Amino acid sequence: MTNNEVFQQLDFVANLVPTPFYWLDHDSKAVGANEMGLKAIGAPNIEYIIGKKLHQIYKDKDIATTLQEDVDNILKTGISSNTEDKIIDITTGKVRYYSAVRAPIRSSDGKIIGVIGASIEITAEKELEQLRLKNERDVAAQSATKECREFMDSLARDINSFIASDMNKRMGGFNRIYSVDNMIKLTPHQVDILYFLSIGLSPKEIANCLAITRGRNLTPATVTSIIDKTLYVKFGVNSVSQLLAKARIMKMIPVIPDEQFYEKQNSQED
Repeated sequence: MTNNEVFQQLDFVANLVPTPFYWLDHDSKAVGANEMGLKAIGAPNIEYIIGKKLHQIYKDKDIATTLQEDVDNILKTGISSNTEDKIIDITTGKVRYYSAVRAPIRSSDGKIIGVIGASIEITAEKELEQLRLKNERDVAAQSATKECREFMDSLARDINSFIASDMNKRMGGFNRIYSVDNMIKLTPHQVDILYFLSIGLSPKEIANCLAITRGRNLTPATVTSIIDKTLYVKFGVNSVSQLLAKARIMKMIPVIPDEQFYEKQNSQED
């Protein structure tokens, strides 16, 4: 049986094969394919591929080279291959994936005269696998980001604790972070004055605010006296900036003074 007769027999059975099916001659030129084989690569008709080598059929050089290397190895060794092929549709440009099997075609005397190939499309499975891997990478990235954020938060807390401790020592306080249980005891209007100082009000403005919000008639001089003779003494400082810094360290400046905060102070008269 001649080589042409072998190829003619393949042509006869090609469309009976339920998967993409094709064959090449000993020079790696396309000799035939079934309809599914043409559709798999996006070829408009059989004439498009007949007599062409893989580099002439596929526009992507890397894909053509990979396929050609596999075909060359089969022609040289006579050993079949089982590969996963990445194909770019020559008409649409869509990437497709196939699980492919290739084997040598032999003449009646056992001589290798070409390569036959068949494949099953696995594009959907491949895309699902890629999506799964992407999701795993996203989860890993989110986990790494969370760990990094927790580390930075922890580092920030350590730095802030060090700064607070250092500031407290510089102002003559104890080398520790204060809690409600060991806070300096303040009366309600001392808390109010501390709060209004923290938002930048002057003694005169504080006196006006106390009169409006608390109904307490204190003069600016009285407010100044409470700051200088009471708050400075209780906190062991000698300036408003030191007073506010130490009060913040001890968490004694409320966001908005209320009765619940006052209760924590174990209020006492001046």
